[in-house]
Amino acid sequence: MKKFLRRNKLTTTITLIFTTATLISQILIFVFLLFFLFKVILKRKINLKLPRIKTSLTFSSLALITVSVSTLVSLYYSEIANFYPCKLCWIERIAMFPLFPLLLIGSIGKEKLFLKWTPVFSITGFLISGYHYLLQINLSNAEICSSEITCTEKWIWEYGYISIPMMGLTAFGIITILSIYGYWIKNEI
Repeated sequence: MKKFLRRNKLTTTITLIFTTATLISQILIFVFLLFFLFKVILKRKINLKLPRIKTSLTFSSLALITVSVSTLVSLYYSEIANFYPCKLCWIERIAMFPLFPLLLIGSIGKEKLFLKWTPVFSITGFLISGYHYLLQINLSNAEICSSEITCTEKWIWEYGYISIPMMGLTAFGIITILSIYGYWIKNEI
């Protein structure tokens, strides 16, 4: 399958940008979850002088940006760079693509739709991406993949662990956190 790989300068640059963004996003997720652990679970007061976000609309807008970028990167890799998506990639896309209209409507103001359905798609995509990543690092066997386009193909492998399924896992994680935290903020205030 590598014979079809067109790794030109643009693809290399885009890959570097988005794998670095994935790494930074994972660090931010870790920091957020750490603060959440201290604040909510351990009931510790954290005195940061950060502006408090009081609307879940902000969270739906951030999730919309995440979905938009993820969708565009996915389409770039398959349609321009000719990284052919496997069956699991298609299933991940099925979980990602409906999020755009849901979040667009949620960002415009109908937050109930955003809060109700976004976690369903994002958690599903998160689990599928996680399974796909486990296949890539050989921790699981797949019967779903075909012999032509295998789910274990590493089109991208940056920083020793970031692949396309890992980028999807991170995006779905961000969307899940934003939707759940947005719901929590809305009900707390």
